[in-house]
Amino acid sequence: MTPYEEFYKRTPDLSRFKPFGCVCYAHVPEEARPPGSKLDARALTGRFIGFNEGEKGWVVLLDDGGDIVVSHSVICDVESAAPAPGAPALETQEEEEEP
Repeated sequence: MTPYEEFYKRTPDLSRFKPFGCVCYAHVPEEARPPGSKLDARALTGRFIGFNEGEKGWVVLLDDGGDIVVSHSVICDVESAAPAPGAPALETQEEEEEP
């Protein structure tokens, strides 16, 4: 039993947790889109990097430009939790057999 379950007598809601670094799509509100952009993209592609402390929102590192955005409306692609392009790959060390 976790401390949360002991204190609140219920299991915590873990639906907001997503893998760090997965691809996300942050919604761009209609007010922020330029006029006459009916066919332009309505979401920005980026990587999930965490949660905002001050308010409820997800922090996304945008792919184009590297800007950081806090958005309330984010869809995460949890199947693509691969490291970001340019990030160093984790190397696995194979154990050497002793003779």
